[in-house]
Amino acid sequence: MTESRLLSRTLVLCIIGTLVMPNALAHGADTYAFIMRNETVQPGTAQVVQNDTLVFYNTADHNRSVLLDADGDGVEEFDCIAGPFNSLNSTDECYLWLDPANWSAGNYEIRIISNGTVWNTISINVQLDNHTEVLPPDGFVFEPEQQESQKEGLEQFFLSAAILLAGAAAFMRISRSKNGGEEE
Repeated sequence: MTESRLLSRTLVLCIIGTLVMPNALAHGADTYAFIMRNETVQPGTAQVVQNDTLVFYNTADHNRSVLLDADGDGVEEFDCIAGPFNSLNSTDECYLWLDPANWSAGNYEIRIISNGTVWNTISINVQLDNHTEVLPPDGFVFEPEQQESQKEGLEQFFLSAAILLAGAAAFMRISRSKNGGEEE
């Protein structure tokens, strides 16, 4: 009987915990791969988000330098040499993490140097990693379909609150019956 009550309490706590957890909309950090082939770079453009990682794979049989002057001051903030293709280690790869503290939204051009000259360029568009809620502007009127969606959201809230209260009541009943406060 004690094991049954412990299981019931655990189940109730799990249900309550699930209902109380806040919901968040976010994305994980992505990795974008650029392949530097003998004749081309694929892809030549990318739209990325702060916190993403860019990986440059060199499949040629000679070194290539990947350079980026992010702020246009003539000093390369990113400078990496990708060695000749070698499947046994990662010396033929360059990694660039778009740290949100260091990268702002905007367009950037990555230059790839081969044999001392610019061989190719990659254009990237960095988007802000923004997770704030966007509210409608003042005076905005929802269309009937949107108003119905809002009603459904409110109904879902009240349903969650009812389930949470039912779970709390069940938990209290289990606690009282364990302590002998109520007759079974």
